[in-house]
Amino acid sequence: MPPLNSKPCIVAWGVVAPIGRSRAEFTAALRQGRSVVRDHDGFLAAAVEGFPQQPGVDRAIQFLDACTDQLHPALDALLEIVPPERRAAAAATSKGALLLYLREPHRAVRHFPDLSPCKPLWHLARRYRCAGPTGSYSGACATGLGNILRAAEFIQDGLADMAIAGSTEATLHPFYLSSFRNLGALASDRSIPFDRCHNGFVPGEGAAFFLLASEEAAARAGLRPIARIAGFAFGADAYHSVGIDTSGESIARVGGLAMERAEWGKSQVDLLVAHATATAANDQAEAAAIRTLFGSHAHRLPVHAFKAGAGHLMGAAGSVELAAGLAAIEGGFLPATPGFVSAAPECTGLRISGESEPASVRRVLKWSFGFGGQLVAAAVEAVNNSRPQDV
Repeated sequence: MPPLNSKPCIVAWGVVAPIGRSRAEFTAALRQGRSVVRDHDGFLAAAVEGFPQQPGVDRAIQFLDACTDQLHPALDALLEIVPPERRAAAAATSKGALLLYLREPHRAVRHFPDLSPCKPLWHLARRYRCAGPTGSYSGACATGLGNILRAAEFIQDGLADMAIAGSTEATLHPFYLSSFRNLGALASDRSIPFDRCHNGFVPGEGAAFFLLASEEAAARAGLRPIARIAGFAFGADAYHSVGIDTSGESIARVGGLAMERAEWGKSQVDLLVAHATATAANDQAEAAAIRTLFGSHAHRLPVHAFKAGAGHLMGAAGSVELAAGLAAIEGGFLPATPGFVSAAPECTGLRISGESEPASVRRVLKWSFGFGGQLVAAAVEAVNNSRPQDV
């Protein structure tokens, strides 16, 4: 597969997550290995604290706005030079404004779009006059990364000069969470991915959004890119509606395609930000995929499991976890996997640490999975002339 003709750049990012509501808080929490898993309405969960719910307002859109506010001044610079028809957007949530109507059932549903996973896309396009290509990839827990890569495609294919992309999720409610409990997917107590104590995932909420641009547009706007999306791939394991193929063969194939398009060798990856839900089947599949894809290098590859400290952010997982990869690039450290002590038997040989450590992180591989066997992978590399941003 040939490399990308034009590699889209990431020039800014914003995040709202259980471990931090700004880039600075988020990065510090990753460095410290902070965990914020708590009881939430009878479920273990990771909520965004100190973020008041406004009556009648979709919390997921509140998260989105807080993220995009963090994209300035880079966003202002691009909006100044890029006409609306060359502005793209790609965004979604996995459930729409479900939480709003579950919490306030007396409110009439005035507009069907409020319940659509596409609502974040419409909100973005309207707010920033994105009249170019738009898309809303709703891929369950692959939603976040999928939308970022759709936006990258728009720039790569020459259809847009800039794009705003990401995902948001706010569905911590017993009605919603009970469905996962009924599947047997939720942790019975605090659970750590790849660790002996893994027994299911802990749900969370949050959002992350990214400002992408072509190299040419970034230069015209006077912006120094943080990183570029050097390669990416979409795929499926074609296995089951909610299960995962524990052989990991499809995961390795999609991750390998992203690396091939980036023209990376196996030893050049500095960090893998894993999907890592802490369900036994997912952890087994990922561990197998890492061994298959990286071979003898697998035991040297640092692996970060974000969900250990901040929970599984569902539709926002891929975007927030990509933000963790960018924080590692900018901050020069390998993020901790909070609480990790010893690997489960099927995950032995992986390099996972409960403590962060200083490191030069230039190339990050991030992959995400979703119900229906959806697989997405991105190879993100630091730009040579980039420098740590003020976070």
